[in-house]
Amino acid sequence: MEAQSLPDHKIFKPKRFEADKRRLDRIPVRENEGIKAAVLINGRGDPFRFNVEDISSLGLGLQSEEPLVNPFQIDDRLTVALAFRDQQFQFPGIVCHLTEQENRHIKLGLLRINQSTPKDLPVEPFDRIAMKAVTRHPYYYNEDVILTITAIARNDCTVECLDPEFLVFPAMPISMALHIFQSQNNAVSGRVTWQEITPGKTRFGMVIEKLTETTRNAVAAYLFHLHDWKPIELRSLGFDFKGYRPLIKFRSMRTHDQYLEVLKLRRSAYLSAGKIDKNCTDGDLASDLDRKSRIVLAYHHERLVGTVSLLFPDRENMILDTEKTFTGGYPIRLPLKQTMIEVARLCITPDYRATDILHGIFEQIYRILITSGREYILSSTDDRMWPLYRRIGFKKTGMSYDHPVLKGIRHHVMLLHKDSLLFGKGISPFVWLKFFMHMTDHLLSIGALRLSHGQKARVLMMKIIFAVAKRLHSLVG
Repeated sequence: MEAQSLPDHKIFKPKRFEADKRRLDRIPVRENEGIKAAVLINGRGDPFRFNVEDISSLGLGLQSEEPLVNPFQIDDRLTVALAFRDQQFQFPGIVCHLTEQENRHIKLGLLRINQSTPKDLPVEPFDRIAMKAVTRHPYYYNEDVILTITAIARNDCTVECLDPEFLVFPAMPISMALHIFQSQNNAVSGRVTWQEITPGKTRFGMVIEKLTETTRNAVAAYLFHLHDWKPIELRSLGFDFKGYRPLIKFRSMRTHDQYLEVLKLRRSAYLSAGKIDKNCTDGDLASDLDRKSRIVLAYHHERLVGTVSLLFPDRENMILDTEKTFTGGYPIRLPLKQTMIEVARLCITPDYRATDILHGIFEQIYRILITSGREYILSSTDDRMWPLYRRIGFKKTGMSYDHPVLKGIRHHVMLLHKDSLLFGKGISPFVWLKFFMHMTDHLLSIGALRLSHGQKARVLMMKIIFAVAKRLHSLVG
């Protein structure tokens, strides 16, 4: 059907191309809404007073409050102080439209100038952030505006908005709710530090003044789990996240290609720790016991980030990894080998260190120990890592050796009894609750673990001690 042309008197709004183009996407302002502007030409002299007629992120339409002799010209640079509700914002502008009215009032069209320099916060490709937020429109009643986070750190973020009616000024307070995971109420509050206004887009930086620990952790988990950020990247931005462990997949090695990945990871981990020379190859880190071991793999998505080898001795004359350097076998008597699991070559890739992924590997070792029916974990460590192993219940056996692969670094043979894992025997209740309580509860729930009444009472006592101590700590805090 052809569009019908209307008689002139039927046209409600005649088309005026230039005016329509200039006012496109501007918010009309009524006098009783009280937005005022004080204007200085080139930053000098007394300010001229104007009422604001329309406003957008790109600029303003102004009309002088009083008649005046026109001091303005097209392309004049102005300093504008905008009194907006109970706040005032100052920014530079340039005259792009000028009209002198018969009553000697002056109308100005001003284009905002970007006067601030963006902070050097790396802007990531969208698929590495893909984070949306919502804030309340500063002018319209009860309307929300959708924002896109293009870069974020603990104390700063960079934001984009495609709504030309959204107003941003330096030092303007911003409060937004991040839409991540199931929650849509992760509030972030701060102030605008810089802005960059272009047609169709407002981009600005914000210093974060309020970011709760819950929201901070939600941001880190979102980026780690859904967008493949590494812990070292998140840490560099100030996110000291501790919740990686549930987001890691633990699997057993099944293929030769996986084994090649394991060797590559071992080399990377040992080289970064200074435990091997640069000329050491992946193959140099293979062990003849690997083929007899269960090798546990830790994955972040498809990336191998951790590994450990678990050997199940099936005869007493088997030479174990920690036994090779002792001529004639261990010089000190140990429990029967068939009651033990030997743990060796525990490695985490450098980008994933200083996280709770190590905690997750310990949990997997605990699970495998209990479900295999063995009683002890046998392993060795150097002086640097010994405090951690001692904390979770390991005891030195009194035997030490110079590691034949790791630059001859002195290693100490150590043992851990399963009772330390089951109900915290010999270790702090807080350590047990952090490292092993949840796995104990899981094993009980699936029927893989049965405890005596006395052992159950000890587990309950450990939980009560922890709950009381936590409550006292919160009261003191």
